Amino acid sequence: MRIVTNNLDPSIAKAEAFLKRCEFDCEREPFWVKEGQKPDFFCTGKESLWVEVKTLGDTPLDEKRVHLWKALKDRESSVSAKGSAYASASEYATEKDIKVALKLAEILITEWKEGKQTWRHAFSLIPFDPIYENNVKLTFESDEGPVTVLSCESETGKYELPSLIKPKSYEEIVSLSNKEGEKIRDVPFYELEESGTALISLELYPGAETFEIKSLIVGGDFGIRNILRIRDSVKKARRQLNNGKKYKEAPSLVLIFQDGLLVPSDILIPSAFYGDLTYSFPRGALEKGDYYYGRNGVFGPDKNRSISAVSLIRNNTMPFTVHNYWAYHLLPPGLLGGKEVSCNNEGRFEVKDY
Repeated sequence: MRIVTNNLDPSIAKAEAFLKRCEFDCEREPFWVKEGQKPDFFCTGKESLWVEVKTLGDTPLDEKRVHLWKALKDRESSVSAKGSAYASASEYATEKDIKVALKLAEILITEWKEGKQTWRHAFSLIPFDPIYENNVKLTFESDEGPVTVLSCESETGKYELPSLIKPKSYEEIVSLSNKEGEKIRDVPFYELEESGTALISLELYPGAETFEIKSLIVGGDFGIRNILRIRDSVKKARRQLNNGKKYKEAPSLVLIFQDGLLVPSDILIPSAFYGDLTYSFPRGALEKGDYYYGRNGVFGPDKNRSISAVSLIRNNTMPFTVHNYWAYHLLPPGLLGGKEVSCNNEGRFEVKDY
């Protein structure tokens, strides 16, 4: 009797069911691959195909995000002011930080609606070293207009301010006032800003609907972590697929399953393979720039040419497949359904939905 070593992995069963729906006949860990690590499947049908299956599970940081997201959603009803917020948090944030940040959000949105405060951007903030009993308000001018940050006082006097909002210059004066509205002092921005991530930061938007937290990022850009994990999965699959090709030449596919709140967006997935999403612009003309895929991709003229394509299935939805322009054996388009990304001979990317 032949023993299939990974037949208890639920992703293997999901992969086999998916491939059968795509009209492939699947042979698990082919017995005729006598030596070395075996790919998970050799498939026949519309095309012969080697398939290696990978699963991206939750990391401890992902689990922390789920916990914080639940705490935010459970408490968002405590804010009676109408509007919404986009949250970012440190992995060290607690439910107490969430509770206090939401109280500060209530104050700021209420002031805006009552005409006591005008701003273009507003945030409630819990710095990394908060004095919960004391509140301070920071106001300064950015290129986009006035910014207001209502925060717990920081023990060090420095604040992990949102990175996307910058002052007109780093010498810009920031006014600090207490919760009674009395000015404490004026400080240059560069003396006030601290690097790193605040415990909690809520970007606030007054509105007409019941207050709602729209999204949460924990510990920086989870999109970047996803891209790195996808790249690692492809590298780990390479050995099995290369070994299978020694026995039979055919296109090869890495099939990745990922479930949860933190799956990558369509725009980020190609950057795992063709390089980091990068913005370039002429000197002094930021608005005339454009995005391109830069360094660190796992596809290239001199690397991973044995892999024909990678397909990512997120939360049991239709696959998102990225074809390898430099593959020795190209995967014909449309075999798997869903969206597919390919690069044409002019170096431009094309996205088609099958």
